[in-house]
Amino acid sequence: MRFYKKPDEDLARYWPLWIAVLLLSIGMTFFNISADALWYDESYTVATVTHSMGDILRLVSTDSHPPLYYILLKMLTAVFGHSLAVIRGLSALASIGTIALACAFLRKRWGSPGALAFAALFIVTPMAIGAAQEARMYALASFFVTGMVLSGYAAAEDNRLRDWIALGAFACAAAWTHYFSLMAAGLYWCVLFIRILAAPARPGEKKLGRGTPLFRCLVAGGAVIVLFLPWAFALANQASRVAKNFWIQPLNLQSAFAILSFPFGQRFGGPHGATSFFLFLGVQALSAAGIVRGLIRKDRGVFLPLSALLVYWLTFAAGVFLSWAIRPIFVERYLVTCMGSLIIAFAYFAHSFGSKRILAAMCAAYLFFTFPILKSTYTMRVNGAGDIVAKEYSGRVKPGDIFVHGSEHTFGIFRYYFPDNFHYLYVPADFIPMGNHQVFQPNVEIGSELAKYANEPVTIWAVGRAGEYYPTPWAELTQAPFREAAGPMLNIRKEPGWLTIQLQEVRYNPAKTEKRSSLASGYLKVKITGLDQTLGGKLVYALYANDPIREGNFIRSGVLDITKGSQDIILQDVPYGEYAIVAFHDLNGNFSPDFKKNQPVEGLALGIDPATLRGEPAFDQLKFSFSETVDPADVRMYYPE
Repeated sequence: MRFYKKPDEDLARYWPLWIAVLLLSIGMTFFNISADALWYDESYTVATVTHSMGDILRLVSTDSHPPLYYILLKMLTAVFGHSLAVIRGLSALASIGTIALACAFLRKRWGSPGALAFAALFIVTPMAIGAAQEARMYALASFFVTGMVLSGYAAAEDNRLRDWIALGAFACAAAWTHYFSLMAAGLYWCVLFIRILAAPARPGEKKLGRGTPLFRCLVAGGAVIVLFLPWAFALANQASRVAKNFWIQPLNLQSAFAILSFPFGQRFGGPHGATSFFLFLGVQALSAAGIVRGLIRKDRGVFLPLSALLVYWLTFAAGVFLSWAIRPIFVERYLVTCMGSLIIAFAYFAHSFGSKRILAAMCAAYLFFTFPILKSTYTMRVNGAGDIVAKEYSGRVKPGDIFVHGSEHTFGIFRYYFPDNFHYLYVPADFIPMGNHQVFQPNVEIGSELAKYANEPVTIWAVGRAGEYYPTPWAELTQAPFREAAGPMLNIRKEPGWLTIQLQEVRYNPAKTEKRSSLASGYLKVKITGLDQTLGGKLVYALYANDPIREGNFIRSGVLDITKGSQDIILQDVPYGEYAIVAFHDLNGNFSPDFKKNQPVEGLALGIDPATLRGEPAFDQLKFSFSETVDPADVRMYYPE
């Protein structure tokens, strides 16, 4: 179904709209692109592209991603520098490039009205902006996967050599950009192969004759495999490293839905979780309805949205299967690689009616629901307080000062904001690092020994992250000879960002020649009473130093067996101050408090009766004081009636 007579006539008629959409996409992707601070993954990107091309290939081969994104960004930064706008600019250009793909491929199949509808729907999909303003490879991978699906359909329909070459180029680029786009490329090739194999040969033509669609499909697919083989050995090594220890948590039903709805929400969550989930359901329902409608009407072009939707779901299924069969490897942002193909299927629903009014109405309705999320994407700073620390402490940090980090997150972020200082990443001797930290060289060191820095006559800035896998050894620094805390430990946070930065200035004091107890910290003991040991399960606890009282913001956590009616939680080297503790009786082993209709279904200990809460608990409601002379009162466990 087409809205035009010839492609050239169509483009001549609609070129003002194409220019308008292109300008809109440029404005939307670059607007406020430098407003948010860098977070760890972006700092990793920046550190990587400061190296030579040869070193990039060597260093990335020990990471968890292919190198194409870093190579392209290296070329971009070599010309335009390393400002935030530039390092995030490649992702923005990738989202803009997806609009260009609609003009280059989709316009010739659907006409400008349908292709413009895809462009409009794509650019107002919240994660098209979220991924475009992040110095990571997800927007670029989505561009390549979208180009692969569009050029693959053109190649299957017309069997032109240039379309097969474009298909191979997009698929190869996708494989070299991210492993989920590699899976998408392999799965799409299977779908395309089945489609071509099932199609009858043209009269007088052999099925596998030279120049036939099946022949070109096999040749192009073989070429993509051969071109990826040089990286296969690195992939095997990366998979071996990930198998030993990795940060991704096991999938459950909630996290699976979070992955599926992620393209319609914000990075690191946000206040629009329900809206994004219903947007996901609506997009899926309309995509499926459009494909069913096309199949009933025997529309020859239905293979395009069908294959696009299959790529999205098959890639999701592959990620779920690998996470179940091997180890968890799937998080929300990885499925952004297939976001463009999903919007193709979505746009086909309106295109199939052949009505410009329906196209316009669908775009307007979609914008109505995505607008609040887009607004939050532009206005909410979710990456954490790295820029705040850089601004407030740039004058206090001297060139010779040393940063000691108990978290790779602060290690990478501070390496970007304080590039001239030496940075030491503390990793316990028995902890297997989850990332490749060598990209942050020079001026960095990774290890488990801190004593050698105590004698240096400089200030040490001890830095950590609330909710880290292991605690920063604050006492080993503040209580060491020649060292003393210059004040209380600070918890620096920028709402609604997920990252709470812990910062402690540790001065050099040549008069302090012996290690002695610091008056700034001590043993914190909290007694949990009212436990029902007959239920089995575990006592899970988390200690907080500020809002929000949510997973990821705690500064200490642990699990204890329940053997009696009361249980002591004992934490050492806790700086004196105000804290809140949350403990619950974990009956099902999911290490998360369970609720039904906003009421706890397991025992919950907060320091107050959970029945008195209205909404989420606040730090000020739960806090207690802890000092050398003041210990917290007992905390009672409340069970649901």
